[in-house]
Amino acid sequence: METTYLSGLDRVEGVATLLIMALGGALVAALASRLVRTSKIIRPMLLGLALDTLVLFVLIIAFGSLDADARLWHSLGTVAAQNLTEDISAQYSTVLSKEGKEGYIWILGLLYVAGGPTPLLGVALNLIARGLTIAVVARTTQELADEAGISKKLTDRSVMIAGYITALLPCFAIWAPQLLRESLTVLLISVTVCVAVVLCRKRSVVPLLVIIAALALLAWIRQTLGVSVGIAVIFALLFVLLGRSLHARMFRMILTIVAVPAIPLLLQQVLAIIGMESDSIIGTTADLSETASSGFPGLSDGTSLTTVFLITVPRVIAGPFPWEMNGEFVMLLAFIDLACWLLVLSTSLLAVRLFREGKLLARANWMLPLVLITVAALVLGLSMITGNYGLLARFRPTVTILLIPLSAFWFGHSSMLYDTGASATVGSRGSAKLATLRWD
Repeated sequence: METTYLSGLDRVEGVATLLIMALGGALVAALASRLVRTSKIIRPMLLGLALDTLVLFVLIIAFGSLDADARLWHSLGTVAAQNLTEDISAQYSTVLSKEGKEGYIWILGLLYVAGGPTPLLGVALNLIARGLTIAVVARTTQELADEAGISKKLTDRSVMIAGYITALLPCFAIWAPQLLRESLTVLLISVTVCVAVVLCRKRSVVPLLVIIAALALLAWIRQTLGVSVGIAVIFALLFVLLGRSLHARMFRMILTIVAVPAIPLLLQQVLAIIGMESDSIIGTTADLSETASSGFPGLSDGTSLTTVFLITVPRVIAGPFPWEMNGEFVMLLAFIDLACWLLVLSTSLLAVRLFREGKLLARANWMLPLVLITVAALVLGLSMITGNYGLLARFRPTVTILLIPLSAFWFGHSSMLYDTGASATVGSRGSAKLATLRWD
């Protein structure tokens, strides 16, 4: 029987659970909006919800049925629900066969226990995660702004811009209203980095516990990314905190000298534990390339690990390349994701200059490595598990989300300069009035 987005809504428990989740989501959004000082952050959160809902309606009208990946998660979630309510040991191993991904299966199973096998319950959870992500990214921006000691006006403007970018970028909105793990993954990564920033500013036990919990949940849902982010955050925290010590430059140099040869060895051991040795990486990327129309050329079982990275890393950073574009729908999604990524990446690189000595964000420059090291680790992590552009379009937003605060600072600073220049022009002309962009 075909599974549609609306399956399960013919049962009372499905509709009731969906309504409860909607009310709970509204409460969560209201509480999340308090993460930042400006109450106006609720505006981009509502706008993001409206955009996601529009995309959901388009999916229902245009396709109706769940795609292949969503159908698989739905079927596994249904089996998980049965195992939670009945003793079906024969199917238990089937649910757990998705090693490193089982967390999402059991989350769906819990939802299906309450409301029956209703795909919209998983979609509702993703929409709630999207709203939370908007607030979390805005809070990260606020923490960095507070550390830099910039004006309240520029802080509020940058925070709002971060919220709007997160809410409106298609690379997030496309995947949120689908029965996939993308929204939860993006949320957990953004929470980890946000709380790590808080930990650097206000050293206490609570943020550390939140980081551990977020990383554990991320590893349960998407193991490889959880390991990559975990290693990156540990190293970044050490690097950042040592940078605040009396002999910062010396300590950082020692850490770098020790870590550069140690990290590959540590990563190799960790990957071996989770079953991702070099042969596994080669085989996974080759399979993903050969079984998809948007596969990266050059990947095969006989490829060396070095060649794999030479093929995947450039594409994670800047693919698809112009000569790889074609008329297939999956490549259109990849191009949309690339446009979003390049917009955020380019403006973030421009913002990095604001962290230099004597510049706008110089007081917060000691925290910049926290974001950049995590971004580098995620790029490396994605390069080990991505072999086609369809998958990359779903994975790369996990990196994009980390750079949005930096991008927001650049947009905020640039708009303030525009306002200042416009005001000076208006003043020289007397009573003329000029309408300026209102981000806040």
